[in-house]
Amino acid sequence: MNKRLLILILYILGGCSGDNSRNKSLKINSQELEITDKVSRDSLLKHIKSIPIDSQKLKNLFDFSYHYLRKRNRSEFLFWNNKTLELSEKLQDTSKIAESYWDLGSFYYNTGIYDSAYYYYSKSYNDYSIIEDIPHAAKMLYSMGIVQKDLRDYQGSENTTIDAIKLFERVDDEKGIYYGYNNLAVIYNNYEQYDVALSFHEQALAIAENLGQQELIAISRNNIGVVQKNLENYLKAVENFNKGLELDSIKRLNPKLYARLIDNLAYTKLISSKYDLDPIYKDLIKSKNMRESLQDQAGVSISNIHLAEFYLKKEDTNLAKKQFLDAYQFAREIESASDMLYTLQNLGEIDDSRSKDYLQEYIRISDSLTRRERRVRNKFARTKYQIDKIEKVNQKLITQRELIIGISLGSILIISLLSFLISQRIRNKKLQLEQNQTRNNQEIYELLLSQHGKLEEGRRIEKERISRELHDGVLGKLFGIRFLLSNLTDPDIPQERKAKKKYLGELKEIEEEIRSISHNLSKSTDLFKEDFKSIIEKLIQREQDQSKLNFKLILKDKYSFLNNLPITFKVNIYRIIQEAIYNVIKHSNGSECKVFIKTSSEKMILRIIDNGKGFDPNEIKRGIGLKNIGNRINEMDGVWNIFSEKGKTEIRVLLNYNNE
Repeated sequence: MNKRLLILILYILGGCSGDNSRNKSLKINSQELEITDKVSRDSLLKHIKSIPIDSQKLKNLFDFSYHYLRKRNRSEFLFWNNKTLELSEKLQDTSKIAESYWDLGSFYYNTGIYDSAYYYYSKSYNDYSIIEDIPHAAKMLYSMGIVQKDLRDYQGSENTTIDAIKLFERVDDEKGIYYGYNNLAVIYNNYEQYDVALSFHEQALAIAENLGQQELIAISRNNIGVVQKNLENYLKAVENFNKGLELDSIKRLNPKLYARLIDNLAYTKLISSKYDLDPIYKDLIKSKNMRESLQDQAGVSISNIHLAEFYLKKEDTNLAKKQFLDAYQFAREIESASDMLYTLQNLGEIDDSRSKDYLQEYIRISDSLTRRERRVRNKFARTKYQIDKIEKVNQKLITQRELIIGISLGSILIISLLSFLISQRIRNKKLQLEQNQTRNNQEIYELLLSQHGKLEEGRRIEKERISRELHDGVLGKLFGIRFLLSNLTDPDIPQERKAKKKYLGELKEIEEEIRSISHNLSKSTDLFKEDFKSIIEKLIQREQDQSKLNFKLILKDKYSFLNNLPITFKVNIYRIIQEAIYNVIKHSNGSECKVFIKTSSEKMILRIIDNGKGFDPNEIKRGIGLKNIGNRINEMDGVWNIFSEKGKTEIRVLLNYNNE
């Protein structure tokens, strides 16, 4: 075996591979495919095994499988199809598994084994349905409907075809809908409900014309003509056959259809008895010759029968008899039971001498055909029953799987819910502890401020007492001494006068010093104001030391109104600033924070501004911190709002009071 030849063959097949295996092999011409028949199966297998990529192996296997399917080589097709199925299952490629079953269904349909065809079409349909490949699932349903129609299960075929059309409609496959309507029309034609059949054919024709496909238009014209012929509307039948033949490209696109149109046109004219016989004969012969050249055996059998009827129409009984015998013999060779029965029926009518023989043969073939159809139908029924049974099992498994998944998801949901509830409970407890701690810290701070206030008040009282003692006691005494000294001084003694003057000066200095001390002690101190500002400064400095933010305090309290605020106001203002700074550090992702305080005789303005990422106050759920800020502001009868955008967030607080 020439290795280069083998590589060339596989290159040709591999290069023609595509996503749609139904079309890929059509691109390979017959000369190239003939080469593969010269290559042994072992050589092909050896080379395919050498391909490292499984997907490429699968493409080549499908090429060979489909090639032998087209050639109707049973053994080779089944071998390569089995290989494609094995590799598809190994790769768990449901689409390719379905495609393998599709090829098997087509093979058994072409060989007349309809029960097996239906079985594999249905398996393909199930797999395509699992992966939700609606276009291919619809095609499999349509193929199943065709098999049912051929087995004369018209009711089943009708139901299946309608289901296929519904799927075609879901994916807007107008061509699929066209074929579905055609099959429904054929079914109703067999029911002899010709009006319904015509309705479906006309809907199919409208789709074909909308698609602009001449081949489909020609098929519909032929089908409408056949139904009109059955209705004995011969003029309308001839009109539709002619319209089909008038399409320019039909002879090139579908020569078998072209030959069928010619034959149907000629036969309709023949049975209508309104046309010259010579042109009819020429068309019948033309159609038969074309069918023979195309190896259309079924078509040739029909042409033989129509020629016999032509001779019968010309009242040439001998030639008609000979032609019917030839038609019978040909139908027998191709095993067309329906054509055999039709020819025997006509032979019995025109040959009285042998009518009994023809009748017996007719009965024998008819009985044999009936028994065979019964066997096939029974086998088909068993196959369908098995398929339905398998589908029920599969549905049960799917239901069980869904139940297991549902229970699993439910369990996960319950566990997640319990975990969330436990976590939430722990979080609530932690939050409650933090709230308690915050409340305790606030109480401690208020107590400290209260004690500090009491201490300062005690200091003030003590200072006033000392001031009074100094002023009323010591100063009075000193003044009395100075007064006595001034009275006892002898102005005639220079030394005493000089000493007295010296001592009086010293006493005066002491007096002035004590008076200064007394005045200083009696003045109102600003220690509390300085302490409150210091507390705020220490708070800000502490947070700056502990974080990466740059804090800045801007205090505009020219007349010390801040110092005169009630203790509760101071506590609340401190806590508001503390909570706001905490939120900036935790959430803003900014680099700077400003705390601005401005006071007047009637109001105080507090602003906390950061340059962080901002947030939407309407969408962000307010936490306990913001709620506490609001509560504190409400306690002071103040108002506040939050302004936020990217790069800036500001809390504004306005407190109205009267410091008179």
